[in-house]
Amino acid sequence: MKGTIYYDAHCVLCNRVIRYLLDRRRDAFAYVALDPEDPAQKDFERIDSIVYLRGADVFYESQAVLRILRDMGGAYALLSVVGRILPKGITDRIYRAVSTRRYVLWGKMDACPLPDYDDTPAVTEDL
Repeated sequence: MKGTIYYDAHCVLCNRVIRYLLDRRRDAFAYVALDPEDPAQKDFERIDSIVYLRGADVFYESQAVLRILRDMGGAYALLSVVGRILPKGITDRIYRAVSTRRYVLWGKMDACPLPDYDDTPAVTEDL
């Protein structure tokens, strides 16, 4: 089952991560920009963090990152095991430390960049 990653499309760091995933695991995930106006996203507990939807399960913050790593497989899955050894409170604190400073450290885009790929069905405006 393919998971869907909802991300902050205005965040430079977030866009770099999505481009990295597209280059390596294009077909493993669908990618959707977080949008508070999107009715499909209104049921999320929060949209100020990465959201990973896999089937009926929804993951936020560090748990979303660790689940994405696990679903990528290979060495990424091993990295997720290491991350899951730590208590959720610690991994979420690390996630929030980066998340709250992401615009200062990496910058913010005025608009969501369109992918450079001609055949990118994985990036969707809505599902």
